[in-house]
Amino acid sequence: MPCPIECENGTIYIVRPGDTLFRIANRYEIDLRILMEANPQITNPNIIVPGQQICIPGEITPIPPEKFCENGEIYIVKIGDSLFSIANEHGVTVKDMIEANPQIADPNVIEIGSKICIPALDAQLPEGIIKICLIPCLIGIFGGTVYIDMIGKTAYVATFKLPNIEELEGDFCTYWMWVYNPKLEAYSRIELKNSITKDIHVGYGKIEIDIEECVDILVTPETSTITDKPYGPILLRKNCAI
Repeated sequence: MPCPIECENGTIYIVRPGDTLFRIANRYEIDLRILMEANPQITNPNIIVPGQQICIPGEITPIPPEKFCENGEIYIVKIGDSLFSIANEHGVTVKDMIEANPQIADPNVIEIGSKICIPALDAQLPEGIIKICLIPCLIGIFGGTVYIDMIGKTAYVATFKLPNIEELEGDFCTYWMWVYNPKLEAYSRIELKNSITKDIHVGYGKIEIDIEECVDILVTPETSTITDKPYGPILLRKNCAI
């Protein structure tokens, strides 16, 4: 049993998984310095453990226990996952992921098999528009986002941190995004060009194949501007995107 602590005119709080002094102070809207002064038994303010007692000074309104992922989706961490890759795959920001998962002490370290919360998206896309997040296949690439108008069969794409085409080994001259229907074995392509913002490539165009069923989306560098299917290495992809 933990030793009881003195907390005159305050409230004893039991530390929960994921708690930090900063989060507790923020939750109860008190100054972090005051919280530390009320807990001289804490020799290292960066280290508190679940089950530990701390003193919340002054009168506070009890806060009900937080329900984990009440409005989101539970995700089981797999080999190779990171908060960035999971956030990118589900179309949310890393900041949103961190805020939805206070149990994660270090955002750079997530354990295989652990449960994390994918927060619900606040904004709803217009009818007929879908958003697809592309997964990097090469270290250093951040990812990509594709918006597809299912009614107009058009796609808008932006990629982040693709290498400069001249940096790749081979006689590559351009980037293409490919929409592939495996059932029909048919491709449609959209050329990606440098935007005015550094490290961002963008593209827009019509999708010339059936996209009513599941399709794959790929981004590759190519040596020709007239190729009708990808030959270069896949740098970004999303399988069965629609």
